[in-house]
Order: sequence, then structure tokens, then C-alpha cells
Amino acid sequence: MSRRDSFADDPLTNHLKQALVAADRALTCVWLTLTSDSVAELAAGAGFDCVLIDGEHSPSDIDTVKRQLMAAQCAGSPVVVRTPVNETWMIKRFM
Repeated sequence: MSRRDSFADDPLTNHLKQALVAADRALTCVWLTLTSDSVAELAAGAGFDCVLIDGEHSPSDIDTVKRQLMAAQCAGSPVVVRTPVNETWMIKRFM
């Protein structure tokens, strides 16, 4: 079973967290500053362990990040989002 298949089989399990805890290999993540959901889907399908959407160094708004999240998750990759500012109200909006 490939890594991508295991993500699709059980969407409620945090596979990225499990891989970090196992620490049996170095993990690779792709860092996205582009605001394209198509790029997020391509990056998610490229075989990285996760996709990181950078809201701090890109012109992403919440709707853009939402589309990128959906595209990356459909491709079977876990996603980490970096918010534009480290403020409680902003973090809540991205949750």
C-alpha cells in the first residue's frame, strides 16, 4: 500500500503525526507560497509527506487557503497551514 493510499483509507487518523512520532526517517514537505489550488493539488500528489500552505509570505486569504486545503486533501496529502500572523483571532479563523 502506498503512502497516499493509507491517507485515503482513514481520513480521521493523523498520519503526519504518526510519522513524526515514529521518527524512522526524515520527512519531506513541500512549502507553498503560490495561491493556486491547482498547484496545491499537484504538490500533494507529488509524493511529499505533507503540504505546507504559507499564509504569512503569500497573498492568501481564508477562501484561497480553503480551496488549497480541499485540493491537497483530495490528492491524499496531509496539510499544515501557516497563518499570516500569530494572533489568536487569526488562528481561530483558519481552524
